[in-house]
Amino acid sequence: MRSDKTWYLLSTEEPWTVVVSRIVAAGTPCTLAAGNDGSEGLFYGSSAADGIGVIAVGSIDNIESPVFTTYGTYSIDNSTTGEFGYLEAAIGMPNISLPLWAVSKDSAIVDDACEPLPADTPDLAGKLVLIRRGTCTFDTKAANVAAFGAQYIMFYNNAPSLTSASVSYPGILGAAMVSAEQGASWAASLATGSAIQVTITGDLTVFSSPPNNITGGHMSTFSMWNPTNEAYVKPEISAPGGNILSPLPLSQGGYGVLSGTSMATPFVAGVVALMTQARPDLDPYTIRAILGTTGHPVTFNDGRTTYDYLAPVVQQGGGEVDAFAAVHTSTVIDVANLAFNDTAHFVKEANFTITNRGTSEITYDFAYVNAATAYTLPDDGSTQPQTFPPDLVTSGASVSFSAGSVSVAAGKSETVLVTLALPQDLATARIPVYSGFITINGTNGDSLNLPYAGIASSLKDATVLDASTGYPYITSTSDNTYVPLDANTVFTISVANTTINGTTDNSTGLLIPNLRIGLVMPSSLIRADLIPSNITYGTYTNTTTVLGVKTLGAIAGTPSVYQPRANAWSTAFYGVLDDGRRVPAGTYSILVRALRIFGDATNPDDYDSAETVPFTIKYVH
Repeated sequence: MRSDKTWYLLSTEEPWTVVVSRIVAAGTPCTLAAGNDGSEGLFYGSSAADGIGVIAVGSIDNIESPVFTTYGTYSIDNSTTGEFGYLEAAIGMPNISLPLWAVSKDSAIVDDACEPLPADTPDLAGKLVLIRRGTCTFDTKAANVAAFGAQYIMFYNNAPSLTSASVSYPGILGAAMVSAEQGASWAASLATGSAIQVTITGDLTVFSSPPNNITGGHMSTFSMWNPTNEAYVKPEISAPGGNILSPLPLSQGGYGVLSGTSMATPFVAGVVALMTQARPDLDPYTIRAILGTTGHPVTFNDGRTTYDYLAPVVQQGGGEVDAFAAVHTSTVIDVANLAFNDTAHFVKEANFTITNRGTSEITYDFAYVNAATAYTLPDDGSTQPQTFPPDLVTSGASVSFSAGSVSVAAGKSETVLVTLALPQDLATARIPVYSGFITINGTNGDSLNLPYAGIASSLKDATVLDASTGYPYITSTSDNTYVPLDANTVFTISVANTTINGTTDNSTGLLIPNLRIGLVMPSSLIRADLIPSNITYGTYTNTTTVLGVKTLGAIAGTPSVYQPRANAWSTAFYGVLDDGRRVPAGTYSILVRALRIFGDATNPDDYDSAETVPFTIKYVH
C-alpha cells in the first residue's frame, strides 16, 4: 500500500458496522459503499450506497460454505431425540435447556417476526424462540419477541449454510442459527402439536467448508436491489460477500463466518488498492468506470434455482468483480453504466467514450444482451412492492449503435452513440425495470460489459404513501410493538423540561402520542402537519396554509427527507411544532403528505396524503 493512500472503514451494519471503504488518493476521495442487506425488492436503496459518484457494492455468495458448527440435542414429545448443528450469534448462546416456541409454524413465511406480534402472544420468558431469517434485520425480529419477554432466540436460515446472526437488542441473552432444513423440520413438528425441548451445552465445535452448489457464484438473496429514486443505476459492481470466513474480535473467537455487503465492500476496496498501486494516475471516476465495466455478469438465482438469464443490473451492477481485468485492461470506458431513466424522462440516446490506453490500435465490436426485466409491484393491483424474488420476464429493450465496430488508435478515444427502444408488452402499471449489458470486445482480447437500465413506466405515477396499508397512525411512545390506538385517545404530556425540539426527559408513566409512518415507495420529502379539530381555528393563532391546507404547522422532527420504503419510522409528538411553538391542549389530527418520485415539492397534487385519527393532548406541570 502506498504511503499517500488513506483508508477508512465505516458502517451501519452489524456486527462489524463496515459499510463504507474510503480511499483518498492524491487528495481525491473514492468512496465504496455497501448496500443495505435484506432484499426487500426493487427501489430499496436507502444507504450511503445511493450516493452520486459512490461505488455501490452488491454481494455474491461464496462457492464454498465455511461454517463453525456447534452441536446440540433436541427431543420431540419427550421421546424422539436428535442432534443439530448451530452457529452462535456475536452475543453468544449460553448453555440452556428450553422448550422451543415458533413465531410462525409455516417455514414459508418470508417476513417472520418482522411485525409486532399479536397481543395474545404468550409470555416468551423461559422459551427458545424459533424465527426464520429474512426481510428485516435480526434486531427488528429480536425487538418484536423481546416485547413478550423472550431472552433466547434460535434463527433458522433462508439460504444454504449458516451465518452469524447480528443481534444486539437489549434483553436478548443468547442467539444462534440453525440450517434452513433444521428450522423447517422443527416448525413442521410444532405445527402438528408436538413439543420440542432443545438442549445446548457448547461442548463440540467442528469447522467444515463444503461446496455451495445452490447459490455459490450468484447474487446473495439479501443483497439490496435498486434503482435509486432518481433512476440512477446501482450497484456498480458485486463481490464475494455471502458466507465469508472473516476475522472477529478475540473476545468472540478471533474468526467466524459472516455474510453481508459489508463483506463484499472490503473485497472491492482491496481491488481498488491494486488498481491504484499499478496505475497511480487513476482518478476516482475512472476507477468507478473500470470496476463497473470489467466485471462478469452472473445469471439469476432465487436462492434455490439458477436460471438461464442474467440477473437484473439493478441487483448485480456490472456483475462479479474481476481484479485482474480491472488492473490490466487497456480499454477504459468513461462511465460505469448507462441510465435511461423512466418514460417521463426517457433518455432515448446516450453515449459512452472508449479510450485505448494500449500501445497499438484496437478494433472494438459492439453488441448487447438483455438481463431479466423485474416487476416492482405484484400483479394483484397492490401498491406494495414485491419482496425477493420479484416477478421476472425476459422481455427487454432493443439497443442499436452508431457503428457496429470502431477502431481506436493507441492513446486515443472514440465516442459511441447508443439508441434504445423500450421493451414491449410489459404491464407498465407494475413499474417494470429493464436492464442489460453492452458487450465491447477488442481485438487485443479486452472484453468489457457496460451495464444499462431504465424503468418502463412513469415513476411520478407510483403511489408512495398508501393509507390502505394502515399508515400513518397514532400509537404511544411507551409501546414498542407500535399498536395503533383508537380515535380520541387522550394523551398526557409533561411540560417540565420539554425542550423546544419536542424532546422530554421526565414523562415516565405518561401516555405520549407517537406518529408512525410507513411508505410503499421512497419519498424525498414527507410533511406531518398538525390539524386542529376545531375547524374555525378560533382558539389558535399563527395558523398557516401549507400546500393548500390550513394547519398549525409541521410537528417537531418533521418535515423528513429522503425516507426509504418498507421501513416504518416513528416521530414522538410532545405538543411542540418544528418552529418551537407549543400548541394548546386540545384535539388534533396529523396530516401526512409524501412527495411522489420526481414530484414538484410546491405542487399539492404531487403528494400522496393520509390523515390520522383525531387524538387529544393534555399537559401536566
